Amino acid sequence: FSITHNWKQETFRLLLALEGGIQRMEALYPATPWPGMTSIELTNEEHPLPPSVVAGVAELFPPQLYQELDGEVVAGFESDPLMASAASDGWVIGGDHTVSGMPILANDPHLTHLVPSMFYQQHLTTPDLDVIGITVPGVPYVLIGHNRHVAWGLTSAVADVCDLYLEKPSPENPAEVMGPVGPEPLVRESVVVRIREKKNSFTSRRFALRRTRRGPLLNDLYPGLLPERAPPVSVRWDIRGVAEGFAGYRSANLATDLDSLFTALHQVKAPVNTVLAADTTGAIGLSTTGRVPLRRHHRGTFPVPAWQPEYDWPQMIDTDKMPKVIAGKEGKLAHANNLMFDMSRSPVLFQVDSAPSYRLERSLELIEGPGPYSTETELQHQLDVQLLRGRKIAPMLLADLAEGEWNDTERAALEALRAWDYQGAPDRPGAAIFFSTYRHAALTALCDEVSGRAYAFILALPYPYVAFDHWFLDAENPAWDHRGTPAVERRGDVVRAAFAKSVRELAQAQEPDPSAWRWGALHFREFKHLFGSKKALSKVFNLPRSEVAGGEDALARSHFALGNDETPFRSVGGAVLRMVIDLADLEHGRWVIETGASGWPGSPHYQDQHELWRDGQTAPMLFNWDEISASKTAILSLEPAP
Repeated sequence: FSITHNWKQETFRLLLALEGGIQRMEALYPATPWPGMTSIELTNEEHPLPPSVVAGVAELFPPQLYQELDGEVVAGFESDPLMASAASDGWVIGGDHTVSGMPILANDPHLTHLVPSMFYQQHLTTPDLDVIGITVPGVPYVLIGHNRHVAWGLTSAVADVCDLYLEKPSPENPAEVMGPVGPEPLVRESVVVRIREKKNSFTSRRFALRRTRRGPLLNDLYPGLLPERAPPVSVRWDIRGVAEGFAGYRSANLATDLDSLFTALHQVKAPVNTVLAADTTGAIGLSTTGRVPLRRHHRGTFPVPAWQPEYDWPQMIDTDKMPKVIAGKEGKLAHANNLMFDMSRSPVLFQVDSAPSYRLERSLELIEGPGPYSTETELQHQLDVQLLRGRKIAPMLLADLAEGEWNDTERAALEALRAWDYQGAPDRPGAAIFFSTYRHAALTALCDEVSGRAYAFILALPYPYVAFDHWFLDAENPAWDHRGTPAVERRGDVVRAAFAKSVRELAQAQEPDPSAWRWGALHFREFKHLFGSKKALSKVFNLPRSEVAGGEDALARSHFALGNDETPFRSVGGAVLRMVIDLADLEHGRWVIETGASGWPGSPHYQDQHELWRDGQTAPMLFNWDEISASKTAILSLEPAP
């Protein structure tokens, strides 16, 4: 559910509409696909998309009279597991462009940094199975990796698998809501959570959970997020048959070519992931796992009425309509949580909301030439810190800042921003100035649109930048105009104030000379174990703090929580695995995870990959048991209990 993003974007729009009405919501966060590159090119005829706000809904969201916020922002969303950072990069290059003449696969899933890591490495060998790769606790098969015939990686497809439904209480019975054919039960459950305050002292909190046929109420999932005047809103997500995914991964681990791999992974019902793969015949491909509902009458980007039958889910999209492309040795394929294809040319509505296409565009820039590419070049590409958001938006900020009157420190900071090469290296003052100015301007624009709790929720989202970038690209967007003042503010007014504030903060936190400011001083990571909050245990359980290169839209992506006023650029998520496989040499791939193979702090393998990972290095992904045996230090044997 944490890597299923659309419900979060629908909630973002819902929160805007509850405060400012439908018209303002549509101006602030239009339900239009990101206007950038896609992973698959379609040549079908264009067609209009169905509506986002359907008939009969707009009048349910009249604009509210603006009230100045009290300044209290409810924290906690940034640490909510359902709001976790989740993204990934993946690409595969055909043999015509590689040194070896065979395909090369690169994959680096981005998830929340945890200690121990969410991923662990395993090599499974049985009489009929030989596969190496990554899995998570509880899954007995490899999720990402290779066998002797095929290699594959995963990225989140960011497909639209959830819908929000506006529920209408039955006028006859408060224990019912109106469904497409009449009243339906509103199931109520009471849950008591005991909270230990002292050794033998507890308090209790009671929570009400309500559910309709479509799913649980968002109102109860996040108590207080929606105002009291908001209607009941249910969250629909169909993951029936998810257990079949285990069989799908088992079959994938036994795959002999792309066709058998993709057929096996189609059994996986959730989540909807993009599979990038190559096999030893030289073929490369892109396909997906999971199921996506078929929508004909709405766009899936704003809540729809539960009581109108045309917005029910008639079926799931047929497997043969799901994204898939097979290419030969001349091909290059990539995905980075971006739009899969142009939705106005697609026969099915796979998604509208997605991550921006910056990382896709950068990955294709790096492999656009004839090559030849190697394992080493692709490991370096995974560490690329070019920030295409900066390349796109910084010139607009500079144009606004050229109209200001500045003191000496501000002029020096302006020169540092003007000289920035859009690299997210730790020593770049331009990156620190850009992101700080971007953040303060976006927060100023957002703060008068939603209440404090909704404000915190939006800032904890993985992709609030889709809306924010929309504002920055339009100097006259109504987001820049503060609803509580008689003046009409524009982007330049807000950007100049944000820049001045950023310069003051950076000068105070670092040093007076802007040319010496460091992005790494703001952008750092701390790996903290759940037990590491105790000072006596911190050195045992936690990993050392370090500066981080990259940023939200670099291939070396690191996710940060803009709503954290103390450390808004602390990296809370990023690549938990880096893996590059050359199909010409399956016995010597390269990989690294963020911590180590053991979750026990007393083990020498608790963090023995961390320095490699931190420094952009990798370890051998040995697949030959003779080599493995020759370099072993110990054997761990598991035996059944007597």
